[in-house]
Amino acid sequence: MKRSFDFNNIAALETHCKVKLVERNPEPCGQKLINVSSDIRHVSMEIAELSDELAMADRLAHTVAVGKLEMVAEQLKFLKSQTFGVVMKLREGLKLNHVACNFKKIPGSIYHLYQRPSGQKYFSMLSPEVILM
Repeated sequence: MKRSFDFNNIAALETHCKVKLVERNPEPCGQKLINVSSDIRHVSMEIAELSDELAMADRLAHTVAVGKLEMVAEQLKFLKSQTFGVVMKLREGLKLNHVACNFKKIPGSIYHLYQRPSGQKYFSMLSPEVILM
């Protein structure tokens, strides 16, 4: 299969390959080029390689972004579970702080939580073993 390249139709090539090329100057620095079309195969190969590299760069950027987003999602799940644990401990602590008690609670001491038949909860210093005796 023979491929041809038309330097006069660069815009069509840019659209096809999604590669932005610089306009070709047939007279760089005022010097006319001898044979512009002799380099056609080389240029078309470079454009194809450039297109492949851009496609690979796009895939790599997409892969990196997806990887980072997955890591952020995992961190959010972890933070959600940590937040849930903190909220549950806070609720438990608030409930225990409002339980009836007839003595001054000292941090680090052991107290036992009981519930009367009426539903009222209260703290006692006596363990269940002492009460049953």
